[in-house]
Amino acid sequence: MAPLSELRLRRRWSSSRNDLAAEFYGPCLARSIQYDRAVGYFRSSFLLITGIAVAEFALRGGAIRLVCSPLLEPADIEAITKGYDSRRRVDEAILRDLESILKRPEARTSVELLAALVASEHLEIKLAFRPQAAGIFHDKLGIFTDDQGNRVSFSGSINESLTAWDQSGNHESFHAFCSWTSDEPHVVDDVDEFNSLWNNKERGLEVISFPAVARDRLVAVAPDDGLEGALRRLRGKQIRALPSISLREHQTAALEAWKAAGNHGICEHATASGKTLIGLTALNDWLTDGKSALVLLPSKLLLDQWYQVSKARLEGSGVEILRAGAGHSSWRTPGSIREFTRPSLGPRATFATVQTAASGEFMREVVGGPHLLLVADEVHHLGAPSSSSLLSIDAGGRLGLSATPRRAGDEAGTKRILDYFGGVVSRFSLHDAIQAGVLCRYTYFVHPVELTEREAHDWTRLSQQVRVAIARASQDGDSSLQDQIRNLLVRRARIAKNARKKVDLAVRVLGESYKGGERWLVYCDTQVQLKAIMQASRLANLPVSEYHTAMEGDARSTLDYFGRLGGILLAIRCLDEGVDIPSVDHAFILASSRNPREFIQRRGRLLRIDEDKTFAVIHDAIVMPPSSMPAEDANALRGEFARALLFADDAANQDTAFHLRELARSAGIDLAAEAGQGFESEDGRND
Repeated sequence: MAPLSELRLRRRWSSSRNDLAAEFYGPCLARSIQYDRAVGYFRSSFLLITGIAVAEFALRGGAIRLVCSPLLEPADIEAITKGYDSRRRVDEAILRDLESILKRPEARTSVELLAALVASEHLEIKLAFRPQAAGIFHDKLGIFTDDQGNRVSFSGSINESLTAWDQSGNHESFHAFCSWTSDEPHVVDDVDEFNSLWNNKERGLEVISFPAVARDRLVAVAPDDGLEGALRRLRGKQIRALPSISLREHQTAALEAWKAAGNHGICEHATASGKTLIGLTALNDWLTDGKSALVLLPSKLLLDQWYQVSKARLEGSGVEILRAGAGHSSWRTPGSIREFTRPSLGPRATFATVQTAASGEFMREVVGGPHLLLVADEVHHLGAPSSSSLLSIDAGGRLGLSATPRRAGDEAGTKRILDYFGGVVSRFSLHDAIQAGVLCRYTYFVHPVELTEREAHDWTRLSQQVRVAIARASQDGDSSLQDQIRNLLVRRARIAKNARKKVDLAVRVLGESYKGGERWLVYCDTQVQLKAIMQASRLANLPVSEYHTAMEGDARSTLDYFGRLGGILLAIRCLDEGVDIPSVDHAFILASSRNPREFIQRRGRLLRIDEDKTFAVIHDAIVMPPSSMPAEDANALRGEFARALLFADDAANQDTAFHLRELARSAGIDLAAEAGQGFESEDGRND
């Protein structure tokens, strides 16, 4: 083993000029047989970047003596300064801190090595605290010793933690001194100081052995294959090949197109056609190479789904997973996001909600680069102003998934998405999915329902206000009017969605068409509308139940019961992003937006193939203007017909499309005119 004296070490080290772990710590440890460290703050995450060097050091007989401060809470410090059983307080603090670390699955690799070092007695830990002062032990001294007696000591700002030694962490600096140079007196002083600490001879400090209970708890998680096994896992040699995923032809073609585009691009695939499997396969391939990934999900539901499926596939493979958002807060532990997104720490994936990931707290910690894969499910969410900061993350791989990646009424947001991901590389439409047998065939029936005179009056009044606001915005160039226009359009859309005659229509169609054992899903817009239909349906002895986020009782149990036994489920925002009830065989759409995303998603989920289900039936309420409505205002309802024609074009009964055109002609609605595509709503609704 080469001696320390062969190293050419500078006097001052700074993270702004040096890679402290690679240029100083690693080379010194590689030539040493002993490492003494007194430090205020120690974290096992430090071993994520130094672990290989530490494990190799221990395997050749090296020994570490560590003096550090326990992580004391204010109540602990107060009790200690008052002389209240300081040993017990320290013991409890260490055990509390250790338990919190052991609960973090992402810390497993580093904790395993730490436990192996303690169990094999290559690491001895002592705790230092101030029994009669409100402060903590905060020293920062280190000493390397080789087999010839040469020593290198260092002192400065640096703790023994990942954020201290990592290049992308804190700014740190320290001075180093070599015993074979004129620095020898300084090194001798440092050695004497450490020994004084270790032997509990420093005034104002109490230095005690690591608590037995905490040591036993730590040793209990030491790997059966000891230091050798911990070292192999750190090197990534224990990462087993992930199980292959069986893909359909269109999914394989999508992945090939994505890889051919340099691992960049968006897969624009029909809802329920298997986009998630495309994402999981890309994730598998990326992680198998020992890299890291960040998966962005728009909701808790989708985060939980991705996590459960991924965990089942990655179990025992050596891949570590961190969840962020939707009630999961361990990512806030200092350094966690850095640990999971930086290179060279082995395969690890972070599943985060878009809202959490877009926060400044999260974004500041992400370590981008060619090692990182970013997967965005329902990628259209990333174009919103509140989350577009995510499109600044430097990622070597970028995969977007959505049936509708373009944002309705938001050209700027759409451009941001397409520019970041590199455009759409694969398309698989709902028509393609039906033809390929991925989704089932369906029949589609429309039921015209007229606005009441009062509703028609309100529709005409709002339409006039919209025209005036649009004219003013065009003439004055006043962009502030856009919010007013948008608000007016929302209010007008609500009239059609909640047309009073839809209640009687729903009860009539359900009463005439529902048969026992069928599973009908009725889409409502508001709780007022839902309650009215429920009351009228129960009077007609129809088996109705409800599903919405504000409902009393267990919403999930309601869905499970409906999926098993059938009936009629009145729902608000069900089968949109993430919610699946494959057994639904009938649907009645009473309320739908003009944003294509909503009805495209719903249609795809309704057409999922399930046991004993090879065909679906969709009913749709189409709002008609009364004959007294001016033609200009009636034409504003053409969005209803444009949406319905998209359903009719792929239906098995092609006569519905003809029927729709006849209805539009009779109402004086010009289908050739631009119907518009609605707009995105940041409150989660689309209009």
